[in-house]
Amino acid sequence: MERVGLTPGTLVELMWRRPTAINWGSTWTSGTGDEVRSVKLPLIRVRLFHGEECISTVALVDTGATSTFLPKELADILGLPIIAESDVIAAGTRFTADVRILERLRLVKGMEDLCEFERVMVLIPRTEGAIPYMVLGRDTIFQAFEIRFREMDGRFVLRKY
Repeated sequence: MERVGLTPGTLVELMWRRPTAINWGSTWTSGTGDEVRSVKLPLIRVRLFHGEECISTVALVDTGATSTFLPKELADILGLPIIAESDVIAAGTRFTADVRILERLRLVKGMEDLCEFERVMVLIPRTEGAIPYMVLGRDTIFQAFEIRFREMDGRFVLRKY
């Protein structure tokens, strides 16, 4: 499933990023609702390939996600066919998601390709706007890399297995 350009033991350090678009994932409010604070998230650049289509976007590295999720809007642009449906529980919410296969998923830092996964099963919430980013779960990035979050430094480190 995975093709990698890095040798085992290679370290890649990434900075936490502020999302570029304003959406529900980029800010939160305090208990009083008077104060808005920025949230930095562990985002990584990705390229998604299916047929002749290619999309560059960012994905959230999520230790709590068992599966990889893709926003419906991106799945539709790529033309990913629905192969099944699945009941999903995420963040305490139950919903139905379409199961689709992404031909290739490439992780990118700057101009360097870090890793490529082939034939990735992705779950697609049926509602547009349900998730703001692709979510990399334990079934993809965590199979290829040891991941350390350095909260105080605002960084996360990928170490190739």
